[in-house]
Amino acid sequence: MRVRALMTVRHDRTEFKPGEVFDLAKDDALRMIDLGAVEAVDFEIADSTETMEAGDEPKEVDLDTLTVDELKALAKEEGLRGYSKLDKEELVELLFAHFDGDAGDGTEERD
Repeated sequence: MRVRALMTVRHDRTEFKPGEVFDLAKDDALRMIDLGAVEAVDFEIADSTETMEAGDEPKEVDLDTLTVDELKALAKEEGLRGYSKLDKEELVELLFAHFDGDAGDGTEERD
């Protein structure tokens, strides 16, 4: 399935930046669409002027609307560590800090 990254996506040791179009297996694509990380595109759209240009703002994902499992999957995809025992509020804080550039390597101590 052809998808466009809405945020930085890591899949099979490859990193895709917002706006990049790439192919995924259907199950992987549907999971990432549900997470808000990618959107489905067809070949015509991928080659048109509707693709994101450098400097365009990626779509924002409301982390509060995701389930704990989706938040953990997103944390895993982002390469964060120490998230497996966090509750939803802590996961949202960790991911927000990560996307905001304040999370370091995702291993900071929590109160």
